[in-house]
Amino acid sequence: MDLKKVKRFIGRASLYAPIMDLETVFLKYLPYVTREERCTWGNFDEKAKGVASCISNWEGILSDLKTGESLLEVGPGNAFIIALAGVEKGAKVTVADRFPVRWNAAFHPKLYAACRRVLPEMRVFDYLLRKEDFSAVFEVLPVAAECVAEHCGAKFDWVTSNAVLEHLQDPVLGLSSLFSVTVPGGRHLHQIDLRYHWLSTSPLDHLICDYEKFSRWRAAFRCEMGCQWRHSEWLHFFETAGFKNVHLVASSEQGKAYLERVRNKLEKSSSKYANWPIEDLRISGGLYACSKPL
Repeated sequence: MDLKKVKRFIGRASLYAPIMDLETVFLKYLPYVTREERCTWGNFDEKAKGVASCISNWEGILSDLKTGESLLEVGPGNAFIIALAGVEKGAKVTVADRFPVRWNAAFHPKLYAACRRVLPEMRVFDYLLRKEDFSAVFEVLPVAAECVAEHCGAKFDWVTSNAVLEHLQDPVLGLSSLFSVTVPGGRHLHQIDLRYHWLSTSPLDHLICDYEKFSRWRAAFRCEMGCQWRHSEWLHFFETAGFKNVHLVASSEQGKAYLERVRNKLEKSSSKYANWPIEDLRISGGLYACSKPL
């Protein structure tokens, strides 16, 4: 079974088909594949190049991170990219994930051995390969972003995530929880992907869907396909949660021709985005940086 093809099918169908039909397709195929099984797919050398590139990027983004400071990565996925970058820089690292990926003997040794070949100067790969246990390198909290505040107080100097917050069911609740576990003056860095995850060739077409219908479908599928919320709405979410100095370094913007096609479709729809500002639609992802007031 090719799950990428299944997701592409659902992605296209979601714009036109009744929601219950999609639930039938999704629930029939996807639950049988665990996150650990999905980890084993693909070419390890190619995966390692991507992981190594992301780690190097995050080492640069975290250039002000000091040895001994505390860092939380939310939703680290199966590669723990930001966490490893933080460990390498001498930070005390914690990761939080509702469904944390366990060490997979069929996947992680091969991945990190390949990463070591790409980034031989990083010592953390050797340490992980010896320990074969993520909890030996950083603390693992098996909780969702919305519940982090229930498990620890204001202890983190840095809170980070990479393509995670767009999967929150309630952004303000999640951001408020992350605000609570941040020390005064603590910094947040969140890469957020505002594109439709299941149909990469039509990154904004999901905005045509009725907001309430899309929200029900999104909740049924555990928010895996991303979100409809646009950049201006995310600024409001961060500010409502209490953050200050919120700004975006955009990394993804849509071109004029595609925006015009989407705008024409939106104007004929009942979507809440029918008359949305074109400049706000243009932005489809980037790094949000902000801080907790002193």
